[in-house]
Formats: sequence, structure tokens, C-alpha cells
Amino acid sequence: TSLPGEYCTDPGDCRSGNCFEDKCKGFDAEAACNIDEECNYGLYCNRLSRKCTKVKAAGEICTANDRCDVGFVCSDTCIALFSLKTGEATKMSPACETFYSDGEKCAPGARLEGGNSNGPTECTDKCTYRDRSSTLHTRSCTCGFTREQKKYCNPGIGDINLEDYKKYVASLKLHEMQHTYHIKCGVFCITKDPNTLDSTYYKAYITYTKMTNWASVVDNPECVKATVRKAYWNAVSKTESSSSDEG
Repeated sequence: TSLPGEYCTDPGDCRSGNCFEDKCKGFDAEAACNIDEECNYGLYCNRLSRKCTKVKAAGEICTANDRCDVGFVCSDTCIALFSLKTGEATKMSPACETFYSDGEKCAPGARLEGGNSNGPTECTDKCTYRDRSSTLHTRSCTCGFTREQKKYCNPGIGDINLEDYKKYVASLKLHEMQHTYHIKCGVFCITKDPNTLDSTYYKAYITYTKMTNWASVVDNPECVKATVRKAYWNAVSKTESSSSDEG
């Protein structure tokens, strides 16, 4: 079922049970609610009062990322994405300008040994990453969704150019799109008719997927593109269509 602001044709399509003029209409502030997804953009369902409540602003105490306003993550208080410098204390990688926390503070992202920044590298067993202090970290290979059952080492966060992603995320609020980590709607929740989204949303989604698990979208067969990786390949299709229209 769809979130408030998303396209609908029937009340049953919506988490709120209210479809109005082809869009799911959510509950306003102070309205009774049972789950976050019933509330309108910028609100969440307060578990104590059971009412739709305004999300937290910068510096306010929080308990989870989806309790903070768009463009912020929860690190005891709501902190702007990418706003903390290397060495500043946080466990939340998205709060760091490097998009990486070592569990205590922001740090430069590790780089894949012998890999490249243009995509995953095939492997058979382990992947080795080196951080700025030259400490080595080992991880198991990641299985890709390929017919040949290939395994890969994903690029390290230090291998990836974050500037495009930062630009896309900064644009999401202007486009009334919510970037969140809410478990029930995935990484990206949208608040517009999906048929009218521009390429900003899709480019952000593609970049985020590559940052977190690039191996999962390498050489996907058509059955994978149509099922478990459908959202990614739909985003690729949308951006390609947008580029063709612009050309």
C-alpha cells in the first residue's frame, strides 16, 4: 500500500485508507494514528500520544532517523547529513562529510586494496580495505545476482565520489521527497505521484545503491531486474528516458 502523497486509484491503495484526486491523503498533525505511514509528510505517529506529530528539527533530541526532518539523521540529536568533520564524535556514518564513522567518530572512508572506483571487483573469498591510518579490514565477498553466481568486492566508501550524492540529497527536500531509513518504506520514501517524479530522485536512488551494495546490480539477468532489483532498474530506465528527452 502507498504512502501519503503517492499515487492511488482506490482507498485500499493507501496506508491511511484515504485516496483523494489520485493521491493518498494522510492524517494532519494531532490526528489519531496507529503507524507513521498514516501521517502526512513531515509528521510521524507518536507512540505515546498516538497522534501525528511534527518531526524533530536540527538539534532536537531524537530516538531514530525517521523522527528527524528531511536531510537529517539521529545521533542523540538531529544532525544534518554530511555536516560533521573528520574526528567529530558520532556513530552515524551519514552525518559525516565522508559518509563514514568508525563507530565512535567520523573518519576517512576505507579504500579497496587492488580495486577500482568504477564498480565492484570479482573475488573468490575475501576483500581487503585500507583506511587512512593504513589499518587493514577484511570482509567476505558479496554474492551478486548473476547467472554465473559471481562474487564481488564492493568499492570502499573512500573510493566513491560522494559529491553527486550530496547534491541529489540536497535537492530532495526542494522536490518534496523524503530521504529516510524507515524500515517499512525502504531507503527512499516519496511524497509525489511517481509518474511525475523528475530524475533527481532516481539519480539519488541509483547512487545510494552503488554506495551500499553495488555488487547486487552487476550483470543482473532479466528475471532479477523484474523482481528483487526492480526499483534500481526502474530508476535507471527513468534516468535514461530523462536524458533522451533532454537531448
